[in-house]
Amino acid sequence: SIIETAKANDLVPFDYLMHVLDTISHADVDVDALLPWKVQLT
Repeated sequence: SIIETAKANDLVPFDYLMHVLDTISHADVDVDALLPWKVQLT
């Protein structure tokens, strides 16, 4: 699942999902860049 993949990539699932939901609300989004192994949250 996306949650387990986020955890496997050392992301906090809630923070990751908030990032994805915020980012996809914009029209010109590179969806590939939202994959858990490509996201770096601070």
